[in-house]
Amino acid sequence: MFRKGAFLFVGAALLAGCGGSGSNSGIRPTTNLLRELQVGDRYVHRVQVTIDRPNDREESTATSTNEVVLRDLTGTPTRAIFTTGGGFDTYQYFDYAEGTGDMMQVGSEFGEGATRLDPPLFQQFGIFVIGNTYETKGEGSNRTSMAVRAYETVTVPAGTFQTFRVDSVTMNEFGATATRSWIAPALGFVVKSESISADDTMEDEPQTTTSTVELISTNVR
Repeated sequence: MFRKGAFLFVGAALLAGCGGSGSNSGIRPTTNLLRELQVGDRYVHRVQVTIDRPNDREESTATSTNEVVLRDLTGTPTRAIFTTGGGFDTYQYFDYAEGTGDMMQVGSEFGEGATRLDPPLFQQFGIFVIGNTYETKGEGSNRTSMAVRAYETVTVPAGTFQTFRVDSVTMNEFGATATRSWIAPALGFVVKSESISADDTMEDEPQTTTSTVELISTNVR
């Protein structure tokens, strides 16, 4: 069951700047169309995570390597993002919606065979227009809201990029997560993200998790 404490925590974070309407800064991206990822694309993120509990704090830094491959999904060759890092390997199968160009997750694999998703899950806007929104509702209290808020220039270890900022809030039985992502349409993926989540399912030891993801290298130009 979704808990009130988690909602209040993330709501406060949103008011403090993790969401809401934004103001444009920097140079507007040269395109607002999301580039389709191609087989052979490779990009590496640095992931920094902090978990705060009432009596302790846990911090970690890891590298996540992502490579686009062609892989069989229930008999059909399908593009997938192969991600390594953090002690596990995953495949996220994807395609792009006809007309809108929205990126959709069509399958997943976590080591014991691939599973096709029907219907596919929305992953990212294909056309970035400030003010555009998207909302999904799953079973029970599961739901996600996304909105394109602004265009901003951001600098990460891999360089400086013109991006659109997308703010999202995800809520489920474990709590809530607010995420701010900067997507470079010309690359086709996230160059930076910041998120904060609250989990108070264990009343004697609630915890909050903050994470920052930054692009450190890519072969996409």
